[in-house]
Amino acid sequence: IQPYEKIKARGLPDNIASVLNKLVVVKLNGGLGTSMGCKGPKSLIGVRNENTFLDLTVQQIEHLNKSYNTDVPLVLMNSFNTDDDTKKILQKYSHSRVKIYTFNQSRYQKTSPLGGKEYIFVSNIDNLGATVDLYILNHLMNPPNGKRCEFVMEVTNKTRADVKGGTLTQYENKLRLVEIAQVPKAHVDEFKSVSKFKIFNTNNLWIALFLFQTLDGGLNVIQLETAVGAAIKSFENSLGINVPRSRFLPVKTTSDLLLVMSNLYSLNAGSLTMSEKREFPTVPLVKLGSSFTKVNSY
Repeated sequence: IQPYEKIKARGLPDNIASVLNKLVVVKLNGGLGTSMGCKGPKSLIGVRNENTFLDLTVQQIEHLNKSYNTDVPLVLMNSFNTDDDTKKILQKYSHSRVKIYTFNQSRYQKTSPLGGKEYIFVSNIDNLGATVDLYILNHLMNPPNGKRCEFVMEVTNKTRADVKGGTLTQYENKLRLVEIAQVPKAHVDEFKSVSKFKIFNTNNLWIALFLFQTLDGGLNVIQLETAVGAAIKSFENSLGINVPRSRFLPVKTTSDLLLVMSNLYSLNAGSLTMSEKREFPTVPLVKLGSSFTKVNSY
């Protein structure tokens, strides 16, 4: 597991635009807003100045494409719950400088419209900290030892709020994601320990697209649903990067929503930046009473 500072210290090359043109951004967009009492896709909940998770994502990538004159596409992985509603809303972005594609998570894509791309950056659409990081991308494309990483998992330091997060272990010379559901009851407290397992998976993942293989047409496959990060065990030359906490800003509850709506953060081109007046790098712990659980009451 490498510290992010070491990767950032390498700086950026002059040809960062050509590196960006080999990237695809994939957002996991299968969730509903049920935990916050909403109907329909969670990505359509307003999080900041009427902007939804999807609005902010599109703004981030559009800003990237305009700044570097690139063509980074956005791919939304929908579920049967979110597919129709998401497709309807996409018309509003028809004039934005982002090509948007969708596919259904229960379907296997045989062909891809994204020829020439080499890496995908996968993250949850409700993680507002999961923006495209040029330093990590450069590290993938121009590795210092000449050998390209096939799978990078962004991890960050655990706080007491993250004790259930999955962690990385090494087994048979490969990195593996271990989640709390896999841990025997007798060892759960050990797994939650902040001193023994210091980091957890943010689910910001960078995966080598050039290694994906397509199956012959007409072949039936049985899909087993697993955590996307668990795929790390199927790749060689994997890496964990210990990133700043700012790369992990999920909105799972109205308490999280209060945090990102507050003046602790300012919004710039779809990205949230924590105020420099905050004395600590971690976010304050917010706990709203049960009467505020649903967005409407909140």
